[in-house]
Amino acid sequence: MIKKEVIIRNLLLLILSLSLISTDGYGQRSRESSKKSSQKAREQKSRESSKEKAKGTKGAKDSKDQKASSKSASREDDCSPSAGLSRSREPRNLAQLQDRIRALLSKPELAAANVGIKITTLDGQVVFEENASKLLVPASNMKLYTTAAALEKLGADFRIRTSVYSYSRPDQTGQIKGDIVLYGRGDPSLGSRFNNDAESVDALALLARQLVNAGVKSVDGNLIADESYFRGSPLGYGWEWSDIQWSFGAEVSALTFSDNSVDVAIKPSSVPGEACFVAVTPDVGYVGITNQIQTSQPKTKREVGIYRGLEDNSVLVWGNLPVGDTGFQSRIAVHKPAAFTGYLFKEALRQVGIIVKGDVLVADSSRLSVVKPVDPTRDRLVELASIQSQPLAELVRVVNKFSQNLYAELLLRTLGKMKGSAELDSDTAGVEVVKEWLASVGVDTKILSILDGSGLSRRNLITASATTELLKYMSRRPLREPFEASLPVAGIDGSLTKRMVNTTAANNVKAKTGTVNNVTSLSGYVTTAGGDPLVFSIIINNFTPGRSQSRAVEDEICLLLASFVCKLGGAK
Repeated sequence: MIKKEVIIRNLLLLILSLSLISTDGYGQRSRESSKKSSQKAREQKSRESSKEKAKGTKGAKDSKDQKASSKSASREDDCSPSAGLSRSREPRNLAQLQDRIRALLSKPELAAANVGIKITTLDGQVVFEENASKLLVPASNMKLYTTAAALEKLGADFRIRTSVYSYSRPDQTGQIKGDIVLYGRGDPSLGSRFNNDAESVDALALLARQLVNAGVKSVDGNLIADESYFRGSPLGYGWEWSDIQWSFGAEVSALTFSDNSVDVAIKPSSVPGEACFVAVTPDVGYVGITNQIQTSQPKTKREVGIYRGLEDNSVLVWGNLPVGDTGFQSRIAVHKPAAFTGYLFKEALRQVGIIVKGDVLVADSSRLSVVKPVDPTRDRLVELASIQSQPLAELVRVVNKFSQNLYAELLLRTLGKMKGSAELDSDTAGVEVVKEWLASVGVDTKILSILDGSGLSRRNLITASATTELLKYMSRRPLREPFEASLPVAGIDGSLTKRMVNTTAANNVKAKTGTVNNVTSLSGYVTTAGGDPLVFSIIINNFTPGRSQSRAVEDEICLLLASFVCKLGGAK
């Protein structure tokens, strides 16, 4: 019995043992399988992760390459902004530049105005144009035509001579029997406030000293102020009567001194109710003053009026200046400037001890001349003294830098006299010379209306296209340097001193300004930030809001051009 129980127990242990072995084997295999499965999963995950990383890396690289490609493409189509304009305002290609200019011209205040504009490269590729062939009043842009023609036809070194003649030399006592003649040929620089040559400024005193050196002590006859070298009106066709009392509308004469004008300076007294002090410079009694201007109480509003008659030299001054006021000064043109110059010369002679016993008389080219004019090429005259003007290049510089009207008008008449028809008045002959020269350089002059040399006439009509053609032509001529050097420089000098200051256009834009009532213009040269030299002409007519606004548009356009960094090789 016991043996049987032992056998049964051993069988049970055996079965249990087999069961445990089976279970442990299964468990081991299961753990190993699980481990292998887990490892496979990790490896799979790792492989997937590697693929994702690789994909991500590739994506990042592709994105970077795409950005680089986009940036590269951007550089091909656009250009980086320069210092002139903010990044948001910088035109990045030619189309944007043109759009920006159109936007400026589309301002509401310009809606009723007439605007002509043309911008080209030096080889003629058009950057922008609008109404470029429309006839417009150029104002002082007319001076570009006069000065360019003068340089081309007369040369940069051309000078103008002023002479003192007599019909005989002084006798042993130093007396000249008969008249002496102060003969002008249109030198605008004698005594001019724009003249930086001390000899020319003191020209009459220099001539007087030459007469002393020639042995002259007295003149038995008259002093003839001869302005007959030029023929025609002393005023330009189309000038307004309200201009001609001021220095910018001064009468034109072959015998000119002190810009044919005087300074009228007014200062208050120290006592309210008393008359103000009025002084005229230079003063030889030629200009008379009627003083009706009084000194008012301190800090009251000043009021000054000045009027010179159209056919006299009587100047009426009225109004009031308060005590302590710094004073008022103005330049007033003189009527019959040759006589004015004659009286100044007579005084210069007196100061060196030469007495002229007779009067100052004027000889002109008209049939109404009281005195017969001399002809140095025909008459047997003795030249006792002479003085030469500064070179033409310097006279042109004054014309363009300071927009000096009288200089321009005298150069126009000099062109007429030297190169034009003797059958025409000097100014008309000069206009014909300018037009013939323009035609020779490729400008269609048939539609142009040129009536003076300064642009003061409201009847001048030119186009932006004609002006850019002139500028392009002069840029490749031997006389390019004196011509371009005569133009005002933005932010630096002349009539552009206070414009475009501290911008990329400053010390870059070289251009002639123009201003008459309701008209402004600006034409010249500018170099873009991309290195392209351009010519441009902007003419704005019938603009009533005020010249400061139209000038602002001109300046904005110049700034856009100066700041433009793209190359314009393909401008259309």
